[in-house]
Amino acid sequence: MGFSAFGGDTYKQPIVMKPPVVIIGAGLSGLSLAILLRRLQVPVTILEKDIYPRQKVCGEYISVESEAFVRSLGVDTTHLPHINTLHLTSNRGREAQVKLKTGGFGISRWTLDHQLAQIACAEGADVQFGVTVRNVEGNTVRTVKHGDMEASHVIGAYGKSNRLSEIELPKNTTHYVGIKYHVKSDAPQDVIEMHVFKGGYCGFSKIEDDLYCLCYLADAAPLKSFGGDIDAFEKEHLSLNPKLKTRFAQVEKVGERAATSQFHFGSYRGHVNNQLLVGDASGFIPPITGNGMSLAFRSAANTAPLLADVWHGKLEEQALYKIQQNYVDTYLQKRISKGVFLQNLLLKQNWLSDAVLFAGLNHLPFLGQVLADTAVGEEFRI
Repeated sequence: MGFSAFGGDTYKQPIVMKPPVVIIGAGLSGLSLAILLRRLQVPVTILEKDIYPRQKVCGEYISVESEAFVRSLGVDTTHLPHINTLHLTSNRGREAQVKLKTGGFGISRWTLDHQLAQIACAEGADVQFGVTVRNVEGNTVRTVKHGDMEASHVIGAYGKSNRLSEIELPKNTTHYVGIKYHVKSDAPQDVIEMHVFKGGYCGFSKIEDDLYCLCYLADAAPLKSFGGDIDAFEKEHLSLNPKLKTRFAQVEKVGERAATSQFHFGSYRGHVNNQLLVGDASGFIPPITGNGMSLAFRSAANTAPLLADVWHGKLEEQALYKIQQNYVDTYLQKRISKGVFLQNLLLKQNWLSDAVLFAGLNHLPFLGQVLADTAVGEEFRI
């Protein structure tokens, strides 16, 4: 007999075992969902195309709203840098500081994903790396080189814009690229910097050890004008923001950069073709809010007890799909809409609105608090 991690009823293992829940993708939502399901006596297999540990384009700042949840998974956050101030700059050299009532903490995806994968394995999940899924037919997951696998339920935790979700980018959408570096710096450890440049913005904040994360999102069109030369793009385009130019000159890059593309900000759907979608697969929030990782964790926390009830025969599968779609259509859509608003507020500035915004932030501190609070959700935990 197993104890429910959510304080609910205990579950008895069935005499005739069902196939496992198969989770496609070992990102934050997939790994944390696997950990929770194992604690609820549900067999889990995770299929991940990459080999861990690995780099991933991500701002690597997690809102405090999910810190209690992260700790409950088994990740120690006490030694990590905690951030309580936002330093915002504009392409015209204006700057402002905003105290973050909630704040966040920093940890690299290299470390976080690897730790969660180890915890999932320790909890009894079957985590398979280097496995690419070709397609899903009903409850059969077909891989490229590792044969077919039967699942009781298939979970799409493969992130944004994956072909398995059959979600196409809308036409006439701005195409973005994301670039990330790990760097060394002597910058303050309790400050996250956000430097706005024409068509994008760059975040900079402390992570574990002696490293910082420098990550930016940029309109792909200007990059194309540089022939795709990222170094030239950074030197000639990003550095038009004088504060960002100084930051690039001050840091020491460590290791290789990571890059990604195919961004579309919006809520999608809760399920598709018998796959339950979690994390970025169900909706992608602009990274400027610093809440992408928190929403991935929240998605797993919401889904795990419901999916466990379905697996143990306490809830109908269609009820789970309905609840999941309602979450996407209400809560997730609302959070993403706020993120899009904040992103547009910074990216669609002209000289006058830029001056007004930064004057307001510098002379009316409550304005910064209101904008910061807009991006944050309530704390959640198991």
